[in-house]
Amino acid sequence: MTTAQQIAQALQQLKHSLTTLHRQIPRPAQPPRQTALQPLNPGHEKDFP
Repeated sequence: MTTAQQIAQALQQLKHSLTTLHRQIPRPAQPPRQTALQPLNPGHEKDFP
């Protein structure tokens, strides 16, 4: 096997590993939107029934 073939094989394996890792990342990468629904100051929550 030539050096070029070894490099090509290594790149292929690396690409496969990255693809596998990428699939394991949970889809909602950004923080959930529901934080906006929570009170900004939890201490004031007791003022409301």
